Amino acid sequence: MSLMHRPTRRLGCGCQWRSAHGTRDVLCQRAPRTERTLPARERQSLFSTPWHRLAACAILVLALTASSGLASDGLLIQARGVLMPGGEIGEGAVEIAAGKIKQVSQTVDSDAIPHHRYETGVICPGLIDITGQLGADGQTAERSAPLQLGISTGAAFDAYHRHMALAMRAGVTAFVLLPNDNNLVGGAGVVCHTGSENGPEVISTDGPVKLSVAPDAFRLNVAPTSRAGAIDMLRKAFEKSRSGDSNTAFDRFVRKERVGIIATPSGADVLAAMQLQRRFDLPLILTHTADALDVAGAVAGARGVIVGPLAFGAPRRYAAAAAQFEKAEVPVAIAGGLPAWSADSLRTGAAIAVRHGMSAAAARRAITEVPATFAGHEGQLGVIQPGARADLVVFSGDPLDLRSRVLAVYIDGRRVYRAPTADDQP
Repeated sequence: MSLMHRPTRRLGCGCQWRSAHGTRDVLCQRAPRTERTLPARERQSLFSTPWHRLAACAILVLALTASSGLASDGLLIQARGVLMPGGEIGEGAVEIAAGKIKQVSQTVDSDAIPHHRYETGVICPGLIDITGQLGADGQTAERSAPLQLGISTGAAFDAYHRHMALAMRAGVTAFVLLPNDNNLVGGAGVVCHTGSENGPEVISTDGPVKLSVAPDAFRLNVAPTSRAGAIDMLRKAFEKSRSGDSNTAFDRFVRKERVGIIATPSGADVLAAMQLQRRFDLPLILTHTADALDVAGAVAGARGVIVGPLAFGAPRRYAAAAAQFEKAEVPVAIAGGLPAWSADSLRTGAAIAVRHGMSAAAARRAITEVPATFAGHEGQLGVIQPGARADLVVFSGDPLDLRSRVLAVYIDGRRVYRAPTADDQP
């Protein structure tokens, strides 16, 4: 007899027993069930009526809001210090409302709204890696042609990659997913969050356009095969864009509607890029570290320079690059190189730069405010000021002190990470 057709016996308690050999008596320890028919009104579930369902949803939303650290009327974060615009650490508390910074003040009434206190902490803007490859390493270049004028790295973004959580817990709240150095024009980058209420996400598709005159962009048997050929090809692309009416990301860069980041690993590459910048009046940001002692004075017309990543034991000419550009009054960002480098690489690079002559304020800005500006989000990311997105990290001390650890991370005003404490139950 098949299993589906085994005889069934109903017990007094309402249980059923199936036997491979037919029906048989089974001892049941439960009392027999009393059957009665309820009126239709009594049979209705608590959440079967529309207003009950609405009330349940409201309770759920309030619970989620409270657990995430953002109440409907705002949130106050208090700590020992706050990193102010300009890179100095001052005093104050940060009030958040609707995912943005409402005010920074020393006199906020902490009893009026929910608050989080960190007695010894320093509240900083979320760290930003301006040249990240998080979740898309090896997937951000199309090698079929050296000029990729309209593609975007957004299609390569992987929100489920484990590197996202590692970076977020290290205080990195945003990064620019850029094409790599393998094309003269690699396309446009996108600005991403490492976490949010809905997980990692692309928050802007209007990122910088990536260009390169690095050796990685040269081919063996197809143009360009040299720096001279690369510069000539870029020059022709700029001229064609100015004389045409197309509207790719590259064209908007040429029209100065968005910035371009150009890879220039050698001093000669820097000089060649600056010639293009002067000729076409381009909003160029250079990535360069090796020859800063020699070329710092030559980049005065650039929008800025990206240095790094930097590691302990780096030659002095690398470690002192950021200080040299600061002296030349060129805005400097420090790259983290995620995920190839460790999640702490932004802070490590900034600390190394300070040890070799960069001011502490400029170093803090180099991993927060300046990369946000380079990414096209000036005043919205990388700063603690009214109206900016509430992407914040609370460190146990100065972020340049590598002994400081991350206590909490907030993205869009919601606490997405809190470090374990001694009060936590196992």
